[in-house]
Amino acid sequence: MSEAEVVPLRGPGRPPKQTVEEVAAELNEMVDQLIAENRQLRRRLAQMLEATSESDHDGGRAALRRLHRKVTQALS
Repeated sequence: MSEAEVVPLRGPGRPPKQTVEEVAAELNEMVDQLIAENRQLRRRLAQMLEATSESDHDGGRAALRRLHRKVTQALS
């Protein structure tokens, strides 16, 4: 059996090992999702910054703090 083939279960409750190709594909998918989420958050931030310049600054600051907290939690 080569390294690229899936190995049977290693023990009770343990998932089977993944091939290098499967791991790479999974990581690529995760990176694509993070990039898409980052773009969405940047657009929302730009919209909020635009809104803060048009409305009162205290409400805008609170919105930015909320967004910052959400981003920080998502990254941790």
